[in-house]
Amino acid sequence: PVVGMKQDPGMEPLLPKPRQGKADRWTHWVPFTVAFWKYHFGTDMLIASWLLLLSCVAWVVEELVVVETVHVREEYKDAAHYCILASAVLFTIGAVAFVYLSYPEELQKMVAKLSQEDVAKLSWVDRYITGTDMLIATWFFMVSVTPLLVFGIYMICDMPSFWLGYGYVATCLAFYAVTSVWLVGCMPESMVANGGQGSTYFVDHVLLPLWRHCACCCRGDDPEAREAMLRSYVANDMLAGMWLFTVGSFVAVPAGIYMVCAYPTWSVAYIELVMIITFALGMALLTYTSYPENMTSTLVWDTLCCLPGNASKEQPAAGGGGSDGGGEPQP
Repeated sequence: PVVGMKQDPGMEPLLPKPRQGKADRWTHWVPFTVAFWKYHFGTDMLIASWLLLLSCVAWVVEELVVVETVHVREEYKDAAHYCILASAVLFTIGAVAFVYLSYPEELQKMVAKLSQEDVAKLSWVDRYITGTDMLIATWFFMVSVTPLLVFGIYMICDMPSFWLGYGYVATCLAFYAVTSVWLVGCMPESMVANGGQGSTYFVDHVLLPLWRHCACCCRGDDPEAREAMLRSYVANDMLAGMWLFTVGSFVAVPAGIYMVCAYPTWSVAYIELVMIITFALGMALLTYTSYPENMTSTLVWDTLCCLPGNASKEQPAAGGGGSDGGGEPQP
């Protein structure tokens, strides 16, 4: 969310300008032009969302290969693969929606809509389900594991002494808990909370108490300094949810490497490794671009094109002075 939008209606949204011009109308859709690549991959947020989509596509391909090639005597294993395929499809739909909302013009529409409407007057559906494109995409992520939850409950009822059903249910509940932090942060009321800084329910009631009691995280004996350090990295619930996803995805990378080492001739192992790595990189880059000062960043594009500039230097960072993030906000 753009800091200061509610207090300063005249403040320009700190987002890249939408592409305009007659020449761009066709070059944006011709892969042989630089305009095409810059339009679709010109910001770090776009690259992050495309990496997430690539990971989801790899997940779908992996499960299709498994369903078509792996045949077992136990019917419950086939059912598990079909449930995982359904989850992959739902997650992919959410990733497609995330790519769409990552385009600068769509981000501007979302920010403008939040800055103009009275959140308190929104309907229940708009408030908690369809209020923003990001909220809709995150809901697809949330419900994506529901087929696995149903399968786990069925396994517990059918074979209560078998651990598999309990494992599926526990994994789904943990996923719901992590995703709910991100989901709450994407709700319109949460995005405009604290003057546009975003809600801090999870930060205040979970992270800060843990942080205060964690001796290894202490910086000196000043509790205010420790709290300031935490808030500098996790300023709101949306960022907290993204950090949880990012850490979890990097923890899964060794599992993908192990699969390749254990089954070097199985194509599914390599697809799974690609899926895990692209998802981890996408989440890391998405978390980076979710900080107000990095929302306009083009670090990856500039690095690949050997350009010295960055979009974030052309516009002031939200809540900070210039490219160094200090001083007073610029008009």
